[in-house]
Amino acid sequence: MLIIEWDKSQLTALSTDGNLSKVTAWPDGQRPTEFDSGHASWLKGELAEFLSKEKKVTLVLPREDAILRHLELPPTPDDEVLDVVRLQTTMRSSVSLEQVLLDYLPLNVKLPLVDELTASGKMRSITDEEAAAAVIAPPSNTLHVLVATISSILVGEIRKLLESVGFDLVQVTLSSCGHASLLREALGPTAQAAFVVEREGRVETTAIADGQLLFAHSARVPHGAKNEAGLVTPLAMGAEISRGLFAARRIAPEFHPRRIVISSLSCAGETGVELKEALASQFECQVEEAHDILKQAHLGPAFFKLVTDDASITRLIGSLGVASGLPEQCRLDFLHPRKPAAKPDYRRVKIIAGSSAALVAMAVALGWQNAIVTALDDELTALNASKVEAATTIKGGAGDQKIFAAVDDWQKHAPRISTELERQSKVLPNTERLLWTSWSITAGAGEVYGKMLASGLAKTGVDVTELGNRMAESKQYRIVPRELASLSKDPDYKQRFEVDATLLPPAPPPKVDPKKNPAAPVTPASPKAGVADNEGVSADSAAADSQHAVPRETAAVPANATIDGDSTPLERGRA
Repeated sequence: MLIIEWDKSQLTALSTDGNLSKVTAWPDGQRPTEFDSGHASWLKGELAEFLSKEKKVTLVLPREDAILRHLELPPTPDDEVLDVVRLQTTMRSSVSLEQVLLDYLPLNVKLPLVDELTASGKMRSITDEEAAAAVIAPPSNTLHVLVATISSILVGEIRKLLESVGFDLVQVTLSSCGHASLLREALGPTAQAAFVVEREGRVETTAIADGQLLFAHSARVPHGAKNEAGLVTPLAMGAEISRGLFAARRIAPEFHPRRIVISSLSCAGETGVELKEALASQFECQVEEAHDILKQAHLGPAFFKLVTDDASITRLIGSLGVASGLPEQCRLDFLHPRKPAAKPDYRRVKIIAGSSAALVAMAVALGWQNAIVTALDDELTALNASKVEAATTIKGGAGDQKIFAAVDDWQKHAPRISTELERQSKVLPNTERLLWTSWSITAGAGEVYGKMLASGLAKTGVDVTELGNRMAESKQYRIVPRELASLSKDPDYKQRFEVDATLLPPAPPPKVDPKKNPAAPVTPASPKAGVADNEGVSADSAAADSQHAVPRETAAVPANATIDGDSTPLERGRA
């Protein structure tokens, strides 16, 4: 980048690497203030050697071209400071903001209270109690800013001249910013010092405190303030420096420079010694020449080749400070006013974090789902294997199952002795007219529930007929009673008889409607099978049924049991 110091007495061009530099006086002794083809041609010829290497230009204007103001603002958010500064500047300026370029520098100076300037102009030490009280004092919420304005018309004309040559203007700053940057670089970020540059009777004083540009003052000495050699007298220079320091103390009352660095042609020879002694006595601080400070600044070797004497330092000092780089505490840029630091935008971070979390959740969900599917597949495989094994087992046990089914069917159809005795006891209850001598029950097959073969003794043939009628009326037997011709030897039970009956299955239990009252009486269903009358079945058919029945179970009843249905043997009664 090319740095051009557009001073009123000279034009200084310096490349940022220090390899190219040039200092020349303006034609006719005045710098151009308006765009003119003649000035453009002259400028192109003077800067022709820079065109091939540098296109971007930083413009450095002298302090006297700008107006500096110290403003005290109420507590203001960072993003609104520039608007408040513009408003305050408009109220205090005689020209509108459209005619000026503006930038500001926040001041956050914290000065140690080690001494104080008394009313007599002497310094006194501050006690420990006063220093502690100053530290304990609560900080003020007032925002201090240093506002700089410069004519937009002047910058516009210079831009036209530079663009006509082929350069691109990218930054506009002040020479005071370069002086403050050199002091900060050489003395450290906490230095309290003043940089004084005297060039052709114009004294520019730059004050820094706590490593920040505090204020800058520029003025020309009176016509009679020079000696016979045309150099500024120590008294006149001290007066201008005092005015600059006084303006700085209006911003920071505790400010007092520990060192004063001076760059002037008056520093040469005995005049320079007299000047430094006078300033050191007046301001009670150390006074040094600029070339001593430049040795402490981190400048490249190419820059040191340019500053060989006091005259070269005085001509290049403003450009050298800008070339070394302007820190934020000393930077003023009228083309790019200061803006609040951009607040970090965490929306993208939140979106990325949310997306990452969603992807992780989806990955976990998919993994969990795959694990479930795998487990279900394994379970299904095991169930299929169990199914095949069960089918094989069932197929192998099909024959046994048929046998078990036949046995179960036989058990279901086999009549129970106790049940048949109970049914028989209800045919002729509490009678002594009959006496059973033998009684057997055989399980039936198919629709036949069972077969009953019995024999006994009755008192008369009427009793045998009554037994058959009762058994038929009960609808539980198909019966063919037969009287035997031979009489028994028992005088009381003379009539012998036989009973060949087909047992009908017991009636199924009645179905109860759940919608009805469960406490209501249930009417038993009638048996499905019909009962054959005694006349409808002959003795021959009964005998045939008895022959075709498959005997499965035989129950023998003692000869002394009666049809009363009692569980104990009964003695024979007398008619």
